[in-house]
Amino acid sequence: MQSRSIANLVPKRYSFIPNSFIPKQFYFTTVLFRTVPFRTVLLRSKFYIAAVLLHFSSIPRANKIDKSYVALTSSRGLETIAHKMFMRVSAILPFYLIYIPTLVYLISGKSVMHSVFALFYPGLLVIDNGHFQYNSVSLGLFLAMILCLFRNRVYLGSVFFVAALNYKQMELYHALPVFVFILSKSVNKTEPMQSLIKIIKIGMVVICSFILLWLPFIATGTIQDVLIRIFPFNRGIYEDKVASFWCAFSVVLKRLPIQNIQIHISTAMVLLSSSVSLVRLFLKPSTRNFKLTLVTTSLSFFLFSFHVHEKTILLAVIPAILLLPEYPEHVLWMLNISNISLFDLCLKDNSTSFVFFFFFYFLVSFSFVKNSGKTSKIHFVSVLLGFFLCASQLYGPRIPRFPHLYQLGNAFYCCIHFIYFLIFFTLESFRKV
Repeated sequence: MQSRSIANLVPKRYSFIPNSFIPKQFYFTTVLFRTVPFRTVLLRSKFYIAAVLLHFSSIPRANKIDKSYVALTSSRGLETIAHKMFMRVSAILPFYLIYIPTLVYLISGKSVMHSVFALFYPGLLVIDNGHFQYNSVSLGLFLAMILCLFRNRVYLGSVFFVAALNYKQMELYHALPVFVFILSKSVNKTEPMQSLIKIIKIGMVVICSFILLWLPFIATGTIQDVLIRIFPFNRGIYEDKVASFWCAFSVVLKRLPIQNIQIHISTAMVLLSSSVSLVRLFLKPSTRNFKLTLVTTSLSFFLFSFHVHEKTILLAVIPAILLLPEYPEHVLWMLNISNISLFDLCLKDNSTSFVFFFFFYFLVSFSFVKNSGKTSKIHFVSVLLGFFLCASQLYGPRIPRFPHLYQLGNAFYCCIHFIYFLIFFTLESFRKV
């Protein structure tokens, strides 16, 4: 079935085109990282980001270049190379103009290698460049929100998060810790009235931002259609063989009489698994606990929520990257496992060559952790076994009775690791530093 989104019109048989762009993008990222003062770029580019994106990637601009790109109905399934190139530019621009500046600003002043691992994390590059998902926009806005909150600019941070959430509803993974952190920071026991006024002001900013973004749908009476698309409960509890709890343990769970109440169980498990970190964050709203809670809550949603996609692991990985200075081994371990969990998506896109990029990233990151004296054999062996599972998906003998055996094995293996990381980072929020 053909996709309704212009971002997903590219046919798989032209997949060699985006792949050829990725080495050039890595080179360009390296040049920027080494030569451009990102603090200056970030402060001066707030207006230009919107202007450039509007100029190059908007529907009016596409209409001027080639009307067939945005023609109603007939643009579905458009397979010209020129259109593929246009889509490539529209995916690259947000990555450099929104995501990279905010990420570099947040991790600047840390180890150079930490910055390298953050910038060259394969998961986001592969998904946005090989799958046209535009996650760099919402994640860049999310990082801008973190930057604002760390600088006590709560109102601007609230606007950025509303923008991120409305760009991609997956940002709901971060909504609970963001709400708790802002609420806890706003509460002042010695001045309860001032606290109430501040909370009301923040609420008004959020409501007005939502209304402004939803005005087109309110005016056209299509809110219900949008909500159905945002919350696809009719599409099942997970999509394909994703490393979530429901998929990894599906062999056992599908034999239990829980199908009619599965959505309620899913909601309860998400809230229970994230509540410990959220309570801790409310009681002690430090920046460290905020980053930890963003990771744990995102992992809770990824593991236990309804209708999870492989790419949503990015919602847990990106805040984890901000913890690289404090937990280099565990964060890099988690990044490598997340790459392995995304391999099935690469397999469906005929982009299996990305596994070499994953493996190279693993070798460099493990060497870095090993040289710092903070590594263990478990880290090395677990990731190596993950790559063995990837190889088995490519070259393992086919078993007609169990056609999805290797994909399910990959999902189960990664799921076990994500559960471990959820427990580890939850416990770390209670450790005194």
